[in-house]
Amino acid sequence: MMGLRKAPATELHGLLDDQRAALLAGDLTSLEHMAPSLEATLLRVANHGASRDEAEALRAKAARNAELIQAAQSGVAQVRSKLSEVRDTALTTYDASGRSSSDLSAASRTIGMK
Repeated sequence: MMGLRKAPATELHGLLDDQRAALLAGDLTSLEHMAPSLEATLLRVANHGASRDEAEALRAKAARNAELIQAAQSGVAQVRSKLSEVRDTALTTYDASGRSSSDLSAASRTIGMK
């Protein structure tokens, strides 16, 4: 006996909701794992069709998620840029007489005791 399977459009609604939740939570691992299911289900919807109202509702959810994906990509790009700036910033130190020095190499950026 075959198990009951959700209609492709209904399944896609659920996957899009799961994707939104993962995006809002910043759960990149879940997003990566759900991509194949989303793709397969989208193909099933394309093959089986959906009503005009159903298709519009799915389009709206997909557009909402696309905005979240773009925002996440922008945030990741900003963090990468900031990390690059921090890595490229020279370390400035001061000697006992107050003279600054910012030409220390990365290898000498450790603090030691005399």
